[in-house]
Amino acid sequence: MTPLVDWLMQGPAWVQYRTRRDLHKQKENHPEVMTAHRAMLADVHVQEVIQQLEQWESTVISSHKSAGHPLHQPCPYANLVMLKTLALDSKWRESKASLVAAETLLSLWTHSKTEHPYQFYMGTDFRKLKAPLVWYDLLHVFDLLTQTPILRRDKRLNEMATFIQNKADSDGRFTPESVWQAWSDWEFGQKKEPSRWVTLIAQRALKRMGI
Repeated sequence: MTPLVDWLMQGPAWVQYRTRRDLHKQKENHPEVMTAHRAMLADVHVQEVIQQLEQWESTVISSHKSAGHPLHQPCPYANLVMLKTLALDSKWRESKASLVAAETLLSLWTHSKTEHPYQFYMGTDFRKLKAPLVWYDLLHVFDLLTQTPILRRDKRLNEMATFIQNKADSDGRFTPESVWQAWSDWEFGQKKEPSRWVTLIAQRALKRMGI
């Protein structure tokens, strides 16, 4: 293991699990992965999320104008989420629909100063590193796009990679630059020190790019 991976493996159970799966490429049935998976599910924070899902919003969205609904998001974010869904299946990852959705995101990156549909900007706030991957932000977009091999040669995706890589400290670790108070109890819910979760997300995506 490298010093960086050693540091990640000293983190919470959910960081250890994803490090084994995403960086070590250990299979789901590997004994160490199975142990890490059980520990992750037993983690108090993960248990809280599971309990909250039992109270998930059930109100039906009746109109595209239902902006007050907690699940309603306009175009750029909807595009991101749909691409994320398609990317879960390898046969759809490089489909025409997926590549069109990816091109939309890459084009918005290139024209970030002039194009911001539905007021979704790729500006200063978008470029701040944050977790979890639930917002319309750079790390979320970068992590998603790097999952499609054909896109890894794209100049614009490489620009994103360089931008993110330049945020790492001398040990390759990343510190959150934006947080939401609802996640303040999680290790990525602060901006004072490197986060293992943000570091894992960034490093696994950079690794896909061959960096």
